[in-house]
Amino acid sequence: MGMDGRKVGDILFSLLALLTALALLVFGYVLKRAGHIWSWEGFLREYLSLETGLQLGIVVLLAVCLLAAVQWKLPFGKWYRRIRWLCLCAAAAAALAMFPRDIPLEARWFEKHRLVAHAGGISPNGNAYANTLEAFESNYQKGHRVFEGDLSFTADGVLVLEHDWKFWCWKAGLEYSGDNITYEQFMGTKLFGTETPIDLAGLIELMTAHRDMYFMTDFKECYDQEEVVAGFQQLVRAAEDAGHSEILDRVIVQNQHNEFKHWVEEFYPFENWLYTFYSIPNEEDRQPESLASYCEREGIPVLTMWEYMPNEEWFETMEPHDIKIFVHTVNDAARANELIAAGVTGIYTDSITPDQIPPTGW
Repeated sequence: MGMDGRKVGDILFSLLALLTALALLVFGYVLKRAGHIWSWEGFLREYLSLETGLQLGIVVLLAVCLLAAVQWKLPFGKWYRRIRWLCLCAAAAAALAMFPRDIPLEARWFEKHRLVAHAGGISPNGNAYANTLEAFESNYQKGHRVFEGDLSFTADGVLVLEHDWKFWCWKAGLEYSGDNITYEQFMGTKLFGTETPIDLAGLIELMTAHRDMYFMTDFKECYDQEEVVAGFQQLVRAAEDAGHSEILDRVIVQNQHNEFKHWVEEFYPFENWLYTFYSIPNEEDRQPESLASYCEREGIPVLTMWEYMPNEEWFETMEPHDIKIFVHTVNDAARANELIAAGVTGIYTDSITPDQIPPTGW
């Protein structure tokens, strides 16, 4: 190999060695320091701070100096040149072995969006707990992308978006008889006089029209396995019947208690989960350490609690497991910003809009 060829080889080796050194740094030291990572984009948003940037800069500088020194005529230079490619291959193999293949590239929903529109958000008529088509549409236009919705069974066993039937009667201007409403009556009644109820077919149609919309389940019949499975069977079937089963990747399942997730996953492997504190019946399961262990074991990245609950104990317990805390329900923008500054990741709200709070990441 001539002199020019040797220089090209040296430059190529130096670049590859530098990339390998950086890979080892990221997959080893940095990931160990960061703890659990839910996505690479989210990791960069959260950890590419000035401190981390300085650390990476120092490592790069040291690596460049070391590679430059290797090119000098040192006593071990000839010996090193004979085995340097072998050493580089071994280091690259180590970096590949350390690479966490299960981490997606794109940021997850909770890394991109701070707000959850509670029950579809405030309706055009100014009412909360609406769960109506107009509430979803109007709040989508305001910038919301993550929507929580209540799910209840009608009298004839059809899953629809409604909190409870006493409240439905109030929205419909009817007297509550103590019984559930039939599906036909539900779909045939305008709420607040002008607003449209939503069944699962309507929800799928809405999410098909808005391909960046997430829907978060709040299943009201959550303690009977047969009802839970039946409800999620209807949801999956509605997406499949519409020819849009990919929409299920944008469904966020709100885990209600420690058995709930297992019941659902026996039927369908939903990708997105969070755990909601209010519905956990067992006091022992409500303890911070128990919840952190459960969420890490089950791969649940978000814990939702009442807005008055987050404190130093909750943050210190969840942070090592990289479990994010969301709170509900906050309708004062100043209070929401105060909670975010304290360490809360996201907010359920009826009326706050995304332009009233700081964005995530970049």
